[in-house]
Amino acid sequence: MQGSIAEANARALVLGLFRNVDPSGAAAAVDARLDGTIASSRATACSPPRSARCRACPSRAHAAREFVVLAGLGDFDDFGSDAQSFVAGNVVRTLARAGVEDFATVLFGAGSGVPVAAAVEQQLAGFAAGLAGADPGHVVRRITICEIDKRKYAALRRAAVHAARRLSHAELRIVVDEGAAAGTAERPAAPASRAEARRHDPV
Repeated sequence: MQGSIAEANARALVLGLFRNVDPSGAAAAVDARLDGTIASSRATACSPPRSARCRACPSRAHAAREFVVLAGLGDFDDFGSDAQSFVAGNVVRTLARAGVEDFATVLFGAGSGVPVAAAVEQQLAGFAAGLAGADPGHVVRRITICEIDKRKYAALRRAAVHAARRLSHAELRIVVDEGAAAGTAERPAAPASRAEARRHDPV
């Protein structure tokens, strides 16, 4: 989805937080919607203490969201592709066991210098591993990855399609769909002719 995770329609919102780093970006946007719940909970049990730990904070700010999941990314200096995949797997295991069929998230550690394509590959691989190992009942059906920046979103979309093809198999089929946050989608102008419509038709 091109848009803010704060606008996503999902039962849970998943945010990655580095240890001893104040919420920023997506986490700050969600925190603003929750009246500072994330910032105030960092010193309580809701704050993920170390890498790959997931904690859920109840959310009643939006009827479609039951809670916000804070996923510990560990220390900023130690974060890498292996950690990203491991955290993603633990997120899926946690939500599958909780019976959450869909959640929205962002690319973990996107501001740490990891290229978008590599981040998408590692995070989806972690999600797929979590589904294979902890979701035999096929509870999780939809994962929404949000990105505001247009260029990063284009790179995310391309990488997601490539990763979905690579990770899909007989027991797991990953389908990539895309949308926009509520109120952000623009209606395309009507084509002047049938020939122009065919020329711009992505199919």
